[in-house]
Amino acid sequence: DIQDYTGVFVSGADLSLSISRAAKWDTFDWTVEGSVLDKYEAVGENPMPGVTPHTLGYSARMALGYAGFRLSGEYVSRQSDPGMYNTMDTTRSEAIQVDFGYTGYGFGALLSFRKLHNPFLQGSRSFDGMYTYINYVPALTQQHTYSLATLNPYTPQQDEIGGQADLYYNFRRGTVMGGKKGMKIHANFSTYYGEAMNFMSGEMQNELLFRDLTVDVERWFGSDFKMILFYSWQTYNHVPGSGELWKSHAVVADMTYKFDRKNSLRLELQHLFTKDDYKINGEKGNWAAALLEYSFAPRWSVSIQDVWNYQGNKVHYVNGSVSYSYSKVRAQLNFGRFKGGYQCSGGVCRQTPAYTGVNLSLIVAL
Repeated sequence: DIQDYTGVFVSGADLSLSISRAAKWDTFDWTVEGSVLDKYEAVGENPMPGVTPHTLGYSARMALGYAGFRLSGEYVSRQSDPGMYNTMDTTRSEAIQVDFGYTGYGFGALLSFRKLHNPFLQGSRSFDGMYTYINYVPALTQQHTYSLATLNPYTPQQDEIGGQADLYYNFRRGTVMGGKKGMKIHANFSTYYGEAMNFMSGEMQNELLFRDLTVDVERWFGSDFKMILFYSWQTYNHVPGSGELWKSHAVVADMTYKFDRKNSLRLELQHLFTKDDYKINGEKGNWAAALLEYSFAPRWSVSIQDVWNYQGNKVHYVNGSVSYSYSKVRAQLNFGRFKGGYQCSGGVCRQTPAYTGVNLSLIVAL
């Protein structure tokens, strides 16, 4: 079939100026940046209110750095582009983000604040969903790698205000706490609020959208055995406006034993428990998961895992994988039964159906 083009044209420009380099400052960093973007999409004979051919927006950014401190901020403003994807919102799009960080003496911290209103820009007004967004709006939350902590990943909303605090501390090797290889402690707290229409009163109200408190500790015991202990307490608003919040606690023990420089065995045990009776597709209540992985460094690894919703549909999602890495290429073959839902990587989420079968992925780093 011949596919028609949408007739959408996107143009833009970006400017970055390092004042500190121009002034030849060695200890102080000062950068200012700005961007402008325009989307052109033809308007039909009977356009909806607020719809114009051009959607013009701009952003201004600035970053300051001194020693281990860094402060950065960005402000974005854009004309409204009413469409199916933003429920015909005619208000101007605005966003503000401020980050403050510090690193030094084994300690690292990053504090982030963000406020969004109507931030998304779709490739065409007639489309809906996350597949043709022009701009990338990441979730400023902890990006979990353990499966039970990602059952309900947060995605940015049309209206939200909140932020996160990310803290690291590394106990040096040779100390009582650090042992031979050191010990890493990491904590993250993120929370977001937004406006939603109350189903009972029919009035707009400000309510919690998402909250996550995470703590993980990584330590080597001797030169052969490493353990990671992980805990996440999440509160998730499944249906804004309903007042239904789903609270869960996830705990993980991730253990790796190295037989030699090339061979290692990793065992990952997870459990998620909740008292809230939220149910979707027969899944509810407590979950358990286990993964066993053998690695033949630096090329091969094989694994098998089981994710079990033992209080809900009682289905075992058993699957395995084989991966091969060479230089900048990584190929992975997965097979078995897979759970449906949002799959997230690097802050980018996509909806995938539940299925039983085989999939092959190929990653090439450029």
